[in-house]
Amino acid sequence: MQMKFKHFNAREIIISAYTTLFVLSPILSNRITDIFGLKVLVGAITMTFVFGLLDVINNTYGEDQAKQTVITATAVRMISWLLISFAVATLPAWKETPGFSTLVVESLRIFVSGEASFLLSQYFVDIPVFNFFKKRFNSFWIRYNLSNMVSNTLQTALFVFFGFVGKGVPLLNLMAGQLLFRVCISFATTPIFGLLVTLLKKADKSKSSGSKRQIN
Repeated sequence: MQMKFKHFNAREIIISAYTTLFVLSPILSNRITDIFGLKVLVGAITMTFVFGLLDVINNTYGEDQAKQTVITATAVRMISWLLISFAVATLPAWKETPGFSTLVVESLRIFVSGEASFLLSQYFVDIPVFNFFKKRFNSFWIRYNLSNMVSNTLQTALFVFFGFVGKGVPLLNLMAGQLLFRVCISFATTPIFGLLVTLLKKADKSKSSGSKRQIN
C-alpha cells in the first residue's frame, strides 16, 4: 500500500530547519573547541548549515522568501531569548540545573552580537551577493561558495569581536579558526546543498503538475 503525504511541504520544512539551527547557534557558541590548533566555536557548525540553507531558499524560492525567512528566524530567536531572560530574572528558582543561569547570561551577550552580525551578513550581504553571482553563474556550487566566503568573513569578524572582546579569548586566533573552519565546511557540504536544490526543484515540478491535472 503506497502512502501519500498530502500535507508534506518541503519549503516549510527547510525554513523550519533553518530557524531551529539559527536559534541553537548562540547556545552552542558558549563552547569553544580546538580543531588542529584552531579555536572554533561549536556554534560555527550550525551557522555553516544556516548559511547553506538560506542559499538553498534563495536559489529555489527567490530573494523575497529568503529575506522573509531571515526576519522570521530573527524574530523567533529574539522572542525565545526574551522569554528565557525574563523567566531567569523574575521567577525565583526552587530547583535549577547548576550553571543554567550563568549560561543564559553568557548567551545573552552572544545573542546580541549574533543578532547584529547575522542581520548584516545575511539580509544585507549574503542574499544580494548570492543574487549577484546568480545572474553571472549558472552553477549553484559557484555562487553558493562565493557568497558564503563574503558573508562568512563579515559575520565571523563581527560576531567574534562583539561577543568575546574583553573575555580573555584570543580574538584573532578565534576569528581565523572560525573562518577557516566555516569555509572548509562550506566547500565540503556543497554537494549536500546542491542535491537539496535539485530535489526541491523536482518536488515543486511534481506538485505543480499534480495541481494542473486536478484542474483539468
